[in-house]
Amino acid sequence: MPHQLLSLRNVPEDEAEQVRRLLEANGIDYYETPASLWGVSGGAIWLKDDQSVARARDLLNDYQVQRAQDMRTLHLEQRRAGGVDTLWGRVRRDPFRTLLYLAVVVLVLYLSTKPFLDFGG
Repeated sequence: MPHQLLSLRNVPEDEAEQVRRLLEANGIDYYETPASLWGVSGGAIWLKDDQSVARARDLLNDYQVQRAQDMRTLHLEQRRAGGVDTLWGRVRRDPFRTLLYLAVVVLVLYLSTKPFLDFGG
């Protein structure tokens, strides 16, 4: 009976490709279902046989731990180099847009709460 190993919803293509290569390198048979046209299904990687489920899950867990460490290291390097976009950086880069968004948020909050505030008075 097939077992879903990995849902591909919101999975970057490079990660999906690395998982495919990991399964192929370890001789684990799998197949892939594509994402639906309307976004109901995100696609998935499925294992063909029951015997490889535990081994594939162990390999995937080890891979994900390593990938998380690699991504943290990459993020820290980008942060040190000034390549990470921050909220304060966006405010400094485009203060008019920030004020406009803030005004829209305040307006929506005001219009959302005004009927309730008037109801009590």
